[in-house]
Parts: sequence; structure tokens; C-alpha cells
Amino acid sequence: MQFYESETLLVDCVTSFLATGDDVSAARRDGIYVTRGAAQTLSTFMVDGAPDPHRFSDAIGELWNELGGQQPFLLLYAYPAQPFLGALGEQAFREVCSGTQR
Repeated sequence: MQFYESETLLVDCVTSFLATGDDVSAARRDGIYVTRGAAQTLSTFMVDGAPDPHRFSDAIGELWNELGGQQPFLLLYAYPAQPFLGALGEQAFREVCSGTQR
């Protein structure tokens, strides 16, 4: 899991994450490296500016469950740090961290 303060740091993190794995071109060719457009993906489960748990499970959870049933995989979670600053952000930070450590 990565919290980032700038897009430059995010790009560095993703580059490092991908560099430690298989060759990206080969992984893409073999169907084991999948990218999804953020705007299109978000539109499938966001309702009134917040993620709907049921829609999220349908859109993302099923993808992960299906893939996990076929082969092990690594997933990089990356979140902008700004929303997690301050008193309200601390609780959200705990929830995000506890929800992704499975």
C-alpha cells in the first residue's frame, strides 16, 4: 500500500512495483497484466460521490475474485495522502489500512 503526495511520487512507486515483477510486455501479452481506466472504472461503482459497496463488489471484487481463483497476483493500492490528513483523516486512514491487509 502506498500513500503519495504528488503524481511524481506515484509514478515512481508504480515504476518500482512493476520493475520488481515480470516483464510488463510479456505479462500484458499473456493476459496477466491488466490496466483499467480510472474514470470508467469509478463510474461503475460511485454513487453521489461515494463508492457504493455493492457496486464496488460487482465491478472490482468479482474481477479480483476471478483472477485470484486462477492464479496468485500482486496488487498495488495507492491513495493520495491529502484526504487522510487531520483528525477525520486518521480514522479513514485506519479503515483503509485494515480493509486492504488480507
